[in-house]
Amino acid sequence: MNKHIFLMGMAAAMFMTSCTNEDDLAGGSNNQRLNSDVPIVLSAGQQANKTRAALGNVVDGKYDGTFDTPDGTNLGFFCLATGKIAAKQEITWQEGNDNPNFLWLKNIQAKAVTTDDGDLGRRVTNLTLFDENGGTTQTNHYYPMGSQYSYTFYGYYPYSANVVHNGNKYSVNITGLDGTTDLIWGKSFVKPDDPDKADAYSAKYLRDKKKRVVEGGGTWNEKTHKENRPQLTFVHKLMKFNIILQKGSGENTRIAKLGIKSAKLLNVADAGTLTIADLDNRLDALTDDVKGKEGEFVVDWTTANNHNTEDNAFVLKDKDGNTIGIPTNGPYLGDNTSVTVGDGFLIPVPTLIGTNDDGSKKYEDNGYLGTDAAELANKGIFRLRVEYYLSDAPDKVYKAAQYEIKPKFKEAADEAWQAGYEYDIVISVSDPEQIQTSGYLTPWGKRTIELE
Repeated sequence: MNKHIFLMGMAAAMFMTSCTNEDDLAGGSNNQRLNSDVPIVLSAGQQANKTRAALGNVVDGKYDGTFDTPDGTNLGFFCLATGKIAAKQEITWQEGNDNPNFLWLKNIQAKAVTTDDGDLGRRVTNLTLFDENGGTTQTNHYYPMGSQYSYTFYGYYPYSANVVHNGNKYSVNITGLDGTTDLIWGKSFVKPDDPDKADAYSAKYLRDKKKRVVEGGGTWNEKTHKENRPQLTFVHKLMKFNIILQKGSGENTRIAKLGIKSAKLLNVADAGTLTIADLDNRLDALTDDVKGKEGEFVVDWTTANNHNTEDNAFVLKDKDGNTIGIPTNGPYLGDNTSVTVGDGFLIPVPTLIGTNDDGSKKYEDNGYLGTDAAELANKGIFRLRVEYYLSDAPDKVYKAAQYEIKPKFKEAADEAWQAGYEYDIVISVSDPEQIQTSGYLTPWGKRTIELE
């Protein structure tokens, strides 16, 4: 199951929709950029998830659906017209049109910070929107006056100033992935049973929500406002490998001294193109196939050739960005049954393109090298090279090993690599002398891959 992130945008002041008649659809103009008095504020939602993935926060050992953008990096955010309410002019996102209401907010930056929300009784991720010039000045933004159109919100991380606008499509070229940066994409979806879905999202939509609450005998306050705000839902576009060293069966006192000095991952791509929004190929639900639609991340697997040797491989780092072994090694086993080493690898998902002659799933070539390269190039295999040390000689490499990580799941044989999944790479060692041949991989979801 993909892991979802839900964002809440928080305004400085509580949104209490006015009682003006602006949204009897008499106000506003196709050719004028006029703000209503209704701020753009996104509501929150949460999904229970079992594991943490990169940007996700952990509470009581569980990933809770919230996240914070690190210092110095932000989200990119769009607000684009996708439906007509009272307008006659057809929507186009192409440059040169005379209607400023189509492309309301284009690639502004936004910061995510998680707080405890007393009104909702749970943790939420607050979204601060910045100015329209690509800067980082906090700015309140408003829906257009007149509610001529309804809008969809889009977001992605990390922010890039180099967004490509081609007709009715926005995309961003992602480069420089190094195993430490997450890549997420999201948009606002309208619930199928929402009685006001035809106007979602607009100033009129939110005024109608307030009207329904009040006419039903309720009170429009901070809590009911938050419960009725539009929701922006994000998904991970990468997968994650966690590196875990585990004691195997048998008795050997040297096992307690064993630790990982370094780990390198080979055959990994570092670039691709993410479709942020596409008016002609919209994604209606997160469960839909994104191929050819907005939300698709097309990996450039030719860049895997830049990471197919030990000298240019992805290196394992800790949560602070320090390379394991320079100078601090990973933890040794000691009295522990297992230890997690570093903060894992965030990597693009191999692209499935068909079926090999032997019946296995065929993936796009990821630059696999070796005497068996022709046979294994399209198998979605990664190479993991590990250096070990003993706790009483931490400066020395005790032994080195290479493992092949293959997508062969015992419990789900027909499944392929998937975005939004964490895979626990568990190296099980019974005797330090056997570390070159022993080990298994247990992906998230209790699937098992044995390393040969």
